[in-house]
Amino acid sequence: MLLLCQGLTWTGLSLVIAQTAWASPTPEDYRQCHRKAATVLRHCLDEAPGARHGNQCWETSRQTQKACYLEMRKSLPSRSAGRRRDSPTQE
Repeated sequence: MLLLCQGLTWTGLSLVIAQTAWASPTPEDYRQCHRKAATVLRHCLDEAPGARHGNQCWETSRQTQKACYLEMRKSLPSRSAGRRRDSPTQE
């Protein structure tokens, strides 16, 4: 009986840990957003090399990155209300 209780405790603990890890964005999730933002920036700057619209390109790239982060977080299973989602701070 004691072994059964210990086994159930470890199984329950493992599920909680696995669910928490599964609900967190991975570095690869963030890299995909960074790639999208870099592609948008490169394309915008290549449209008119040497033009003075660089700030607009950077802003568009940042908006792309933020939108990707938001979409990524929405696609993850929700966490309990009291917990904070960690993310890189590039604002």
